[in-house]
Amino acid sequence: MARLRYMENSRAGEEGTTCTHANKLFFDDENAYINASASGRLDLVATTVVVTGALTVTGALTYGSAAVNLNQNLMGTLTVGITGAGYDVLFYGDAGGGQFLWDQDQDTNGGVTMTGTLKVTGATTLTGAVTITGAATVSTTLAVTGATTITAGTLTVGLTTAGTDVKFFGATALYQWLWDANADTNGGVVMKGTFNITGAATHIGALTVGVDATGHDVKFFGDTTGYYWEWDQNGTTNGQMNVVGVSAFTGAVSITGAVGITGAITMASTNQINFLNTSAYIKASATTALAIVGTTIALTGAVTNTGALTVTGVLTVSDATEASAVGAAAVVVTGGVGIAKKLYVGTDLVLVTKGIDMSTAATAQYDITLKANSADALSIKDSTGDLMVFCTSTGVTSVGINADKVGFFDATPVVVSASADEAVAPAGGTGATAGAYDSAEHRDDAIALLNAIRAQLVALGLMTGSA
Repeated sequence: MARLRYMENSRAGEEGTTCTHANKLFFDDENAYINASASGRLDLVATTVVVTGALTVTGALTYGSAAVNLNQNLMGTLTVGITGAGYDVLFYGDAGGGQFLWDQDQDTNGGVTMTGTLKVTGATTLTGAVTITGAATVSTTLAVTGATTITAGTLTVGLTTAGTDVKFFGATALYQWLWDANADTNGGVVMKGTFNITGAATHIGALTVGVDATGHDVKFFGDTTGYYWEWDQNGTTNGQMNVVGVSAFTGAVSITGAVGITGAITMASTNQINFLNTSAYIKASATTALAIVGTTIALTGAVTNTGALTVTGVLTVSDATEASAVGAAAVVVTGGVGIAKKLYVGTDLVLVTKGIDMSTAATAQYDITLKANSADALSIKDSTGDLMVFCTSTGVTSVGINADKVGFFDATPVVVSASADEAVAPAGGTGATAGAYDSAEHRDDAIALLNAIRAQLVALGLMTGSA
């Protein structure tokens, strides 16, 4: 049973006891007492203080460094530490590991770390960095005025079939990124402004850039400098696609409009390029063969073909250039030309260094058929207007024709002769010697005829006229 001792007490009135100055009211021994250490301050000092019953505190309550098991209602402000000298505050949950901690020096200036579920009802203002490990559910409006970083976990807004709009505003008026929970019925993103993606991105569904008559440029860069794929929304006025680099297409490709290609095009042998429909196309018909198929094929400009060219149908070249050399003509073929049917030449056929060889098939018959009953059916001339047939062995003219003159074996062509000496020789005479003329006159006429024939044969080149 505790003893009550009075030391230098003074009594005023009939009720209460007043202990002035630093006097103490001891209980049992000097280690348990009550005293007024200052005006308006009462100190309760003991190794252990036990309060049985409800404790009502109407002012500030200060705890020491020891843990205190206390179940109470705080009706005022709870302050732990002072500015510049804080203390940790830790709240434990019923489950192992669940806790709420105010760490007075976390990230240098202090911070909150919580393990477990945090439910906030009403407006909450957070100033500084916030780290959330686990699920976070916001049932009303979440307003974030500072930087927010999610380093791990998933940010989920709404539930399956019960989504919620999410909007991000830009620094400029009307610029924003919006997740519209019911856009196009199932939800979609509506954005105004620049969208930069660094890293891998997967897009499932239709991607629309701009609206009809109001497009935007789209550009994809390659790993090598200068290589890219670009949609230029106003290229050549109506928009065009520009590709710098290799383009690989698997499957059908439909192109409407002009296509400019710089570089090689490689297609599998089973594929083809259709134009307008499947009746006009380009296709590799074999490993090294290319087939161009169409009812009418129009090529504008110079066309160079390296290799064999096979045309099934009519080939029309509308270039009216007059040929002046082998390499200067509307159609230039550096190799041989094989023609299975007739060849029609509208103007001149000019042979530069070669001839016309019709001897390839010994058993065949090769004719040059001239226009019937026409004086100008065949006209073969050199630069002087002569027709000359050369001997392949000697190089001399076998037959030469100039106007109405004919010459053989390099002889100068001459006109057909006409003289009295060319009359029919007289009939043989009846002289005593066989073969003798009946008169000297008839003998002379025969000799004159032979000399006239000789003269013509010499003139034509059929005789030399001498030994």
